[in-house]
Amino acid sequence: MAKFFLAGFNFFNQVPPETLETIGLKGELLEFGPEDVIFHFDEPAEHLYGLVEGEVDLSIVFRDKVLNTEIEYNE
Repeated sequence: MAKFFLAGFNFFNQVPPETLETIGLKGELLEFGPEDVIFHFDEPAEHLYGLVEGEVDLSIVFRDKVLNTEIEYNE
């Protein structure tokens, strides 16, 4: 089922269907609440996230200070 979501991302638009199937078998669909933290800046990158629906607030840390910014992406 996850391969159908992957096909909707431009990042995967050149990936053959059988490869999407393999990647999709390793993935899962997650749901987060409004106050959930998905990851912290100092954690190792172990996952690839794609936003299917909704919004995500990002806080970028520079030298122990937090900078909140609004980034919008429309496809």
